[in-house]
Amino acid sequence: MASVPSLQDFALPDPERVGHLLELARTLWDYIIIDLPPGWSGLHADMFATSEMALIVAKPNLSSFQAASVMMRLNESLRKTLTKPQIVLNRLRRRAKTDLKSDDFLRISGGLPVHEFSENDALYADATEQGKVAMELPKTGDLEQSFSDLVAQLTGTHFQQTGKNAARSLKLWRRK
Repeated sequence: MASVPSLQDFALPDPERVGHLLELARTLWDYIIIDLPPGWSGLHADMFATSEMALIVAKPNLSSFQAASVMMRLNESLRKTLTKPQIVLNRLRRRAKTDLKSDDFLRISGGLPVHEFSENDALYADATEQGKVAMELPKTGDLEQSFSDLVAQLTGTHFQQTGKNAARSLKLWRRK
């Protein structure tokens, strides 16, 4: 879903209409990714309750741990017949004393995989300055491999492409 056009008050999309759009999209694609903004609304609850697979993206800090913990508890009431959500730890720093460990998130996930993405502020800053997605830059390094590993685990499809054609290959892979 596209981000809001301005910071002025706006109305959230109607969950029924979004659901209808998703049903149409399911006829065209095998995988649909819905990136919801932080917060909680009826739309969030509906998307969480009806998605076949859910990922909770969290930073390795206490507030994200608490939010992920709440989401895992909501899973029991909103997603009774669906798989448990998996956790993606974003911006994981090596040797950071203040960060929570992956094991803490693994514990609240009930043993489901916790996917890790290392902190890469320089890459994200370059992408922002150039108006691009980080994967479109020539030197994505660990980020590209981490993303490929995550996609392979979630879909059962192995995808690995490195170098300057990675963004183009990723777009081609999305169409399959």
